Amino acid sequence: MTSPADHPQPPVIPQPPVTPEARLAVDLVRRAVPVLDDGYRELVTHLRGDDALRRAVAGGGGDVVGRALDAHLLADLRKANGELVSRGEQAAGALVRRLLRAERPGDWFKGEETGVEPGTSSTWWLDDPVDGTAAMVATALAEAFGIVLPVPGPAFGSTLAVVRDGVAVAGVVAELRPVPPDDPAAPGLRIAHLWVGEQVDGGYVTHTLTGRPPAPVAGTGAGVAVVTTAPEVMFRGDDGARDPVLEAGFEALLDALGAPGPVTGRNVVGIVQAAGGTSVAYERDLTIEDVAAAVPVLAGLPGMRVSDAAGQPMRFTDLHAPCTVVAARADLWQVAVTAVRDGEARARRDGATPSTAGYFDRLFALGAATGYAQKFVRS
Repeated sequence: MTSPADHPQPPVIPQPPVTPEARLAVDLVRRAVPVLDDGYRELVTHLRGDDALRRAVAGGGGDVVGRALDAHLLADLRKANGELVSRGEQAAGALVRRLLRAERPGDWFKGEETGVEPGTSSTWWLDDPVDGTAAMVATALAEAFGIVLPVPGPAFGSTLAVVRDGVAVAGVVAELRPVPPDDPAAPGLRIAHLWVGEQVDGGYVTHTLTGRPPAPVAGTGAGVAVVTTAPEVMFRGDDGARDPVLEAGFEALLDALGAPGPVTGRNVVGIVQAAGGTSVAYERDLTIEDVAAAVPVLAGLPGMRVSDAAGQPMRFTDLHAPCTVVAARADLWQVAVTAVRDGEARARRDGATPSTAGYFDRLFALGAATGYAQKFVRS
């Protein structure tokens, strides 16, 4: 008598996407990775040669990477508005734009690093060569100077979304990770996971083309992980000041899920990881290219819900409007949306002032990290 182990099952062969837009999006992301790989190698070499950075790291103690991410130490990696950017992602963005213009000349295009190019169709292509530049730079700093990052560490990836008539019809999210190099002086990047979502016959289908299907990120306690990239800046008002209503909604979410604090620095990868079943992603103040690619990926997974912070379906009708997103397994999604709504309503009713004992008070008392705060500078 034989057991199942005597007849191992063949591996599951990833099924390629079927729509032309999804297939093209996958091809463009894959073709951009060698450019990002070259740029990452250049970045690590550049950081290693920076004497000021070396002195800051040698000081030790506390948040070494956070200290190194200070603007005065990385001024050559800053845009005019303070956001971090690398030459590799600028080159990758230019490549995607050039290739897409040849393939789809009538479509609109918006790139994180290349801006908006108008088209004549109702289709938008939204490109972010590296979603989570600060996370990539933190990873490069750790590689350059042998720094051990916390677990889970910062996450970053490439995204490309296709929106038609306000609906995200295809999205690619590629999580990027350093290649374990044979020569420590020659690091690089690879695609660790490649997830694709597409709209087919009125519904969504998700494919895992590289790596594993989305898995939950570990929480900060025994409860559900609440994933949000940079709460110190995402939950502020339009004037940049603390917003007690937004803070109250977020703290109500933490309380409802038994989370002592959020998991930060995960970017679009963290949104997709909400599909693992024990994570809730709640993000605010995102650009359209930050989030649109994750929507089809999540929508094609069983039991998942993804919406804006008010619980409404994700619609993209303005290339420049800030976006919010809540993503989770359906039952957790309902808890999350209800907690945020009720927490904000109580704060409005009671005339809330900034928290004196909750998560945000502790966050600001300790001093919010400077690295991610720079990514969300309001221009």
